[in-house]
Amino acid sequence: MPTTYPQSLYDRILPQITLLTDRASYVTKFGKQPKPYEPNKPLKRWVDTSASQVSNTTYPAAWNRTLVGTDPTVVAPLTVMGADVVDVNIPGEYAYPQWIVAATPAIGIDVHGITWQISPNTLASEDQANQLAKELSGTAQQAPDSPSPQLFTVNWNGETRRFWTVVVGGKSYDVSSLIRMKYANGVGAPGHWDVSGGSPKWVADPQVVGDGRGPEVPIPIVPLADNEEVYQPAFGAPMVRLKEVDPATPTSASSPDVLAKLDAIQNSLNTIISGLHLA
Repeated sequence: MPTTYPQSLYDRILPQITLLTDRASYVTKFGKQPKPYEPNKPLKRWVDTSASQVSNTTYPAAWNRTLVGTDPTVVAPLTVMGADVVDVNIPGEYAYPQWIVAATPAIGIDVHGITWQISPNTLASEDQANQLAKELSGTAQQAPDSPSPQLFTVNWNGETRRFWTVVVGGKSYDVSSLIRMKYANGVGAPGHWDVSGGSPKWVADPQVVGDGRGPEVPIPIVPLADNEEVYQPAFGAPMVRLKEVDPATPTSASSPDVLAKLDAIQNSLNTIISGLHLA
């Protein structure tokens, strides 16, 4: 189907590119929320559904659209690095996942043989203990299974987590309690540790949601033909149109080679016509 002009740049977007207006549109399209907004990166509101998550991708042409500080009619090549091609960076609030503690098969056994279930909320892995120790500039220590083996023991039944503490400022703190404190607003929610009061306290930081303004990654489009150009109309978004031909600029129909051939044809016709008249 022939191209009609002027043409919207939105109609030139590559077919594998999915535009997304906000975080809700991403959820509708992909069935999950996008990653948290990163204010140190430019906005990106599109996904290449055909691209690899590990390969750099180069597009011959991309439209700047709302890229701050540049001419919105500029179309230029674009290279997107690695996983950024299938990721977005859309402003808005991110719902951090709830901290869920896995069940445990561990049981306690007292001297009379009475058993009970060990609470998984009291357990932590060695990696978790070491990570907290690093964050708090402390030391991770594994606590004994029982404060008094004469009273009860623990049958771990394959459980790899244990009772862990982290020593900060000469005092021991339960790792499992610190983990719950840190993840009260969800796993990965922004915040920091405060030990100025003596014991560690997790202080939640406000989530950076952005305002939707700022530099934006250009949108890949079908490259412009040699006779096409982007222009900014009085109202609305930039459009594509055919370039205006300068009458003073020789075209293929008026180039010297073509004119010479036309002259030769005309001369031949004149000769034929003269011959016919003579006859």
